[in-house]
Amino acid sequence: MTALLEVSAVSVTFDGFRAINNLSFAIGDGELRAIIGPNGAGKTTFMDIVTGKTRPDTGSVTWGERAINLLKLSEAQIARAGIGRKFQRPTVFEDQTVAENLMLALKAPRSPFAVRGWRAGARDHARVAEREQTTALLVDLAKTRAVVVVEHDMEFVRRLDCKVTVLHEGSVLAEGTLDHVTRIRHVIDVYLGR
Repeated sequence: MTALLEVSAVSVTFDGFRAINNLSFAIGDGELRAIIGPNGAGKTTFMDIVTGKTRPDTGSVTWGERAINLLKLSEAQIARAGIGRKFQRPTVFEDQTVAENLMLALKAPRSPFAVRGWRAGARDHARVAEREQTTALLVDLAKTRAVVVVEHDMEFVRRLDCKVTVLHEGSVLAEGTLDHVTRIRHVIDVYLGR
């Protein structure tokens, strides 16, 4: 498979902290890839580099059949070239379950009287089972373009049934199926904590 996106020997240092350490990563056209890793592993910085928000100290990032150098493009030019990013910025109530948080977020009348009498119906519960729809959407999108998913939810990653890249300390720690990478002792030690 020809690489659609190729990150080669990229490093980034912020105030003496090496956030990305000689990272090399490639994804092909029509590939779905999940990136996992502990907090501080470099996942967000990796995405910042690909989208032009952060410039690396060293290395190269190329895109497309013509191997366009993304490091010479602005964020807007990168977006026009076909690289998009969707953020997940959840605000949650820690003492509520995921389903309860999602129920609270559903669009519904919010007057004091409406809230007191509101009860979730079958339609509301169906909207909260959105994880399956998101999985199907991402799998479908990857048929015609490269899709990279940065995720902490291992069950969601398992549903994607794709190649997984584990980042740790700004480098690739392991790659393979979710079952493969979660059996690697070093991945267990640094990420899964078993």
